[in-house]
Amino acid sequence: MKPFIIPYVVFPFHVMVYFGQDREPLFNIASKYIDDEDLKEFREDEFKDGYAAMFRSGASLIYCREEPRDPRTMGILSHEIFHAVSILLDRVEVHLTSSSEEIYAYLTGYLTEEIYKHIKLKK
Repeated sequence: MKPFIIPYVVFPFHVMVYFGQDREPLFNIASKYIDDEDLKEFREDEFKDGYAAMFRSGASLIYCREEPRDPRTMGILSHEIFHAVSILLDRVEVHLTSSSEEIYAYLTGYLTEEIYKHIKLKK
């Protein structure tokens, strides 16, 4: 599957989503959005099943080695979505408390829905 980009809508950032064992397409596209130093660190990272990050440029990434098609891989995706939301909200200085949990829940639901529009789930 080709990488795709989802805008955060209420924030001036976006998140790139990519599923696949071959990470070269991801590195090639990411190089358009992040600086050389971030790209070097990103290439050297030993992430396994999944990864979420926000780079200095504000570009974010959600990566899963496998496209979500079963409970295990959907769990990995949910895990990375949570990280992506936490990283974004930390960047804009919204920390998780009982009074801010709704924005965490909203963004998690939004990203999940937008990602699921791009994948084919097993019945």
